[in-house]
Amino acid sequence: MPRPAKKNDQEEPDEGPSGACAPGTRTEKPEDKLDELAGLVKSLMQAQVERDQQREKESSRQEQRWRRMQHQVSQIQQQVGMMTDEQRTELDTMEESYHPQRRDDGRDDNDGDFDDPDEMMSQASGGYRPQRDPKLLPLSPDDDIEHFLTTFERMARVCHWPKDGWAVRLVPLLTGKARSAYVLMDVKDSEKYDKVRAAILAKYEITPDTYRRRFRSLKIEPGETPQELYVRLKDLFCKWVKPEKATVKELSETIILEQFLRMVHPELEIWIREHDPGTAEEAARLAEVFTSARRGSRAATFGWENRQAQSNLSTLQKQDGTLKQWFEKVTEVEGVQQNNPSCLDDATYIVENGLLYQRNGKTKTLALPQQFRQRVMEMGHSIPWAGHMAFQKTLNRIGSRFAWPGMYTQVSQFCASCEVCQLTSAKGVTRAHLQSLPIIDTPFERIGMDIVGPLEKSSSGHRYILVLCDYATRYPEAFPLRSFKARQVADCLLHLFSRVGIPKEILTDCGTNFLSKLLQQVYQVLGVKGIKTTPYHPQTDGLVERYNRTLKSMLRKFVSHTGADWDRWLPYLLFAYREVPQASTGFSPFELLYGRQVRGPLDLLRDYWESSKPEGENVVAYVVKMRERLEEMTALAHEHMASAQQNQKAWYDRKARERVFEPGQKVLLLLPTSESKLLTKWHGPYEVSKRVGKVTYELFMPDKVKKYQTFHVNLLKEFQVCPEPVHQQLLVRAVQEEDTVAKFFPVTTTAAEGPEVDLSHLSLTQQAEVKPLLDPELFRETPGFTSLVQHKIRLKGDAPVRQKSYRIPERLIPLLQKEIKLMMELGIIEVSCSEWCSPIVLVPKKDGSLRFCIDFRYLNAVSNFDPYPMPRIDDLVERVGRAQYITTLDLSKGYWQVALAPEAREMTAFRTPFGMYQFKVMPFGLQGAPATFQRLMDHVLRDLSDFAAAYLDDVVIFSQSWEMHKVHLQQVLQKLQAAGLTINPHKCAVAQREVEYLGYIIGFGQIKPQLGKVEAIKSFPVPTTKRKLRGFLGLVGWYRKFVPHFADRAVVLNDLTKASAPSRVHWTDKCDRAFRDLKEAICTYPVLQSPDFEKPFILQTDASGVGLGAVLLQEVEGERRPVVFLSRKLLDRETRYSTVEKECLAMKWAIDTLRYYLLGRHFFLETDHRALQWLHRMRDANMRIAGWYLALQPYDFTVNYRSGKSNVVADCLSRMSED
Repeated sequence: MPRPAKKNDQEEPDEGPSGACAPGTRTEKPEDKLDELAGLVKSLMQAQVERDQQREKESSRQEQRWRRMQHQVSQIQQQVGMMTDEQRTELDTMEESYHPQRRDDGRDDNDGDFDDPDEMMSQASGGYRPQRDPKLLPLSPDDDIEHFLTTFERMARVCHWPKDGWAVRLVPLLTGKARSAYVLMDVKDSEKYDKVRAAILAKYEITPDTYRRRFRSLKIEPGETPQELYVRLKDLFCKWVKPEKATVKELSETIILEQFLRMVHPELEIWIREHDPGTAEEAARLAEVFTSARRGSRAATFGWENRQAQSNLSTLQKQDGTLKQWFEKVTEVEGVQQNNPSCLDDATYIVENGLLYQRNGKTKTLALPQQFRQRVMEMGHSIPWAGHMAFQKTLNRIGSRFAWPGMYTQVSQFCASCEVCQLTSAKGVTRAHLQSLPIIDTPFERIGMDIVGPLEKSSSGHRYILVLCDYATRYPEAFPLRSFKARQVADCLLHLFSRVGIPKEILTDCGTNFLSKLLQQVYQVLGVKGIKTTPYHPQTDGLVERYNRTLKSMLRKFVSHTGADWDRWLPYLLFAYREVPQASTGFSPFELLYGRQVRGPLDLLRDYWESSKPEGENVVAYVVKMRERLEEMTALAHEHMASAQQNQKAWYDRKARERVFEPGQKVLLLLPTSESKLLTKWHGPYEVSKRVGKVTYELFMPDKVKKYQTFHVNLLKEFQVCPEPVHQQLLVRAVQEEDTVAKFFPVTTTAAEGPEVDLSHLSLTQQAEVKPLLDPELFRETPGFTSLVQHKIRLKGDAPVRQKSYRIPERLIPLLQKEIKLMMELGIIEVSCSEWCSPIVLVPKKDGSLRFCIDFRYLNAVSNFDPYPMPRIDDLVERVGRAQYITTLDLSKGYWQVALAPEAREMTAFRTPFGMYQFKVMPFGLQGAPATFQRLMDHVLRDLSDFAAAYLDDVVIFSQSWEMHKVHLQQVLQKLQAAGLTINPHKCAVAQREVEYLGYIIGFGQIKPQLGKVEAIKSFPVPTTKRKLRGFLGLVGWYRKFVPHFADRAVVLNDLTKASAPSRVHWTDKCDRAFRDLKEAICTYPVLQSPDFEKPFILQTDASGVGLGAVLLQEVEGERRPVVFLSRKLLDRETRYSTVEKECLAMKWAIDTLRYYLLGRHFFLETDHRALQWLHRMRDANMRIAGWYLALQPYDFTVNYRSGKSNVVADCLSRMSED
């Protein structure tokens, strides 16, 4: 039988939307085709609108019917509630007469859905039960479980359901936690409604104590009547004490038990509640057990009490070894002043009523023995009255009452290791580095899969979307689902495989539907490898997760206001996504899958408006061309994806750092709470079992059903365990030797005495004339001794400085003993009984010897600064520069040749394992040592100033002729020998025509800078990226005020940094000219400032991962002008230094390089590393930093913090060597 014709039937003649016609027919105009197409689309949409209207009418009718039925049921409930017992008995009798026959399954013969709600209402009004059972809705996540159960019970009573059948009727309505509670019940108990109800409420943590707390804390709601308040109170009271089942005695025990628990100690209350006593008498017995077990040998109470100070606290204080040093510093005993010296800080120690106290100003705190400290920290942090506050508040609370040595560290460790604080702390942890997924080249070799929903229920009954994405082509698929069970997912997968083939791998999350046995069997049969992400880490399947967001965003813009038509739009939106190029591949999914761009609506319009037709092509040529195009696009897509992954990783890793956990280490795990997936909290601690991947770890979780589970490192953080209290001391470890001023440290090796001065540049005649002048007693490495001057230490106050000695490793003690013996033999030190004490620091050198240093930081802090002026470098260089013959001399251990005033010797005392010693000569590291030594050299060479000068221990002799130079050299050597000084022969240059002196190369009547002031700018490499170019422009722009027409000069380079410009700059001749012009401008006057030694210097330093940078500045007319630019590349070993070590190295290197500008003057050092502000108070065990800082003690400077944005010049210079 022929099929009736339909509108838009596919069997109708197809002229094609492209407008092509058969040969010989008339060609229609494009406007006619457009009108026809528009009419076709309009008719389709009109039909769809009509269907939607019909569905909405039907939905509205069903909704009205349901509301009418709900109203009728509520009326029945009210009527039944108002019945008397006699009426209810009569109703039961009438029901039995109305239903004489019942089926064995408990249902009426005519059970089914009633059609007319009015019939049920009429029956109820006549006193009969409903003829049909009402249909109850299942428990939803938003329902209150108590309200749900109350509604169910009332409906059961209205319908007169037998009590023994309530559990059977309730179970199908349960979901989520309620159903899991039922599943975990015993089989026998699961048939009894009361036990099912109790199990469900217990799962929701609703117990009689919950009702008690609600009863006690109940408040009047706004607008609530007294009658409503009474009903609520009565309901909570009945649920709490259950009076219908309890006797008067049981009710009394309940009230007494509550009052008993309110009166005992909170810790005891928690312990009793854990044992769940049934009566107050049982609770009292449990309290006796608790107090007896903790009583020990002394009486104890179980409630709150006011404890008095223990009578033996004074004895415990004296026996405590950690308080011994405080007893030695006691300045007042029972109001009587003692002779013990006070401390450096503001704290003093007194004894009152036999107890030791620490006093800071007006605050007096009790010195706490060690055995009480743990308990005090618990009470000051962990109990409810302490509130688990952060470290600083906890320290303030405890420190206002108690004190003990090392309290700051112990309180800090206690707060950091508090389990409660760790479990409830902020969720953020530093994320790990991004791990890029492998790039897939073959289409549909690996696909990702996920479920979107639940969404608004569509008119077709769909609530979920199964989303799949191909990792090679980014081709998406989406299937609407009524449920997300494994069977529906498997059907969709088979439908997809029938079109694109079977993939090798499918990546999903840990959803139960994806891990079900059914899907695993499907995978096994089809040879598919199932890959799952780690729990709560959806980033592993980021491709699908990102597409989910895009799909939901597109749906939101097209669905109707009811949201019931979202599934109709899926095919159109999938086409829209497949047609546009993907960001990571550079091609659309259609292109990568089919090798061509498919024909879409815009292509239709273009074809209508274009008259040209594509030429025909045979099949073989088409296939070959298609294959070549697919190969080419696959290669380009692979390249684009690799580049996109690299850029993504670079941005992601900016705030990431590597975190590694070892097997056996305790960690906390961040998981969603049982109440909501959007709320998370820390769980644990759990033990790391093993490391599965680079960023995944397997944890042993004994409290879970699955004992071993794998998680991403971003969900883990280290669990801090409070360590045992230790006595912290500074340790010594070997470091790489840097450019330290080694000549100020002691001699550790003996050398042959006598001159070893290099005279090879002189003629034989000149050598013969000079050698008699070089006395072996004068030229030797061991230091001499002068009596012309003594170094005195002038103090700001009278309080002695006593620092705790640093611990010396056992293996270094023999070497230290050797150093002490050598210095005793040389007369450098002597045995001391001083009240002063500074610690020693041993820095092992590469050759195995030791560098012996004294940490005089605290002594310098209480010493007055010696303002004796240093020579002007520019004047000194100009005088020497005109000479034809120049000799430079370097004194042997110059500082040790100066005597220390007898009254100052005790101030330099230091402690060793072999006793206490003090210096007899001026040691290295004292603040006023440079001024004293310069004063000595000025006095020695006072009559020879026309041809000799000295900058500290660097002596220079300059003459215009050979004959004059011999005389001058002899006079200077005689003066030095008469003063008792000695010269290091290895560091002398005699009768040279050109020498290096004070940072300059001087000779032949010329002066050339040895230190390239602008070399760091001139050697700045040509920028290759916008980032490097911006760095250079930031460097030169810092001094734009001093560069004429700066904006015009830099405009060519500024254009290369625009957002529209490529990341790699296109360097042209014009750019190169502008680049060289700016470098030349920044290196010439008026930008570069000649140093003015009457004004203070400002030194800015910075360090990067590849280099060091510095700039020396001076203020001129309120503006900072550069004097010297410095930069250098880090050595290979230096690149492995920590950040603070690199910043300290930059500071040390810059000061050493500019020592002739800075020594003997106060200057300011600015750094963008805030920690260096407290370098002078350093207590770090890092010997590298300690050695550097001790080498800078002769300098007088102040460290100021300067933000990174303001430290542009030094920062840019430190990054010049970056690739």
